[in-house]
Amino acid sequence: FDTHHAQDNFNYQYTQIGFCGHSHYPIAFEKKNVLFGGKNIEELIEWRSISLPESTDFNAEASVTIEIKPDRKYLFNVGSIGQPRNHDPRSSFAVYDTEAGKVTRYCLPYDIISAQEKILKAGLPKRLAERLVTGS
Repeated sequence: FDTHHAQDNFNYQYTQIGFCGHSHYPIAFEKKNVLFGGKNIEELIEWRSISLPESTDFNAEASVTIEIKPDRKYLFNVGSIGQPRNHDPRSSFAVYDTEAGKVTRYCLPYDIISAQEKILKAGLPKRLAERLVTGS
């Protein structure tokens, strides 16, 4: 969720790129190659800013691409296809193009009403259906 947690994860990330999930909150971090220690970790703001509620049409598709630089490490939390927690009801996922060296996050609208009906029909808590509209 923040650079502090990212630093903890980077300490155990022995690959250039790491993916995580389960928080339902899309966020990404870049760690610059630093000699002699130091954090030097930045949140990739554009990774999550494509979904700001005050400026986004949630009926539109959106994407953002991060180019992987050879002297950096990356940690991507891709968000979720369902039950988002970033106040954006669209589904969120990422595609890693290993040949192009790019990671693209997509936000796509989907049939929320149908999903809500299925949640309720399955006997799951009503809150799970309600939160789909607001993405919270």
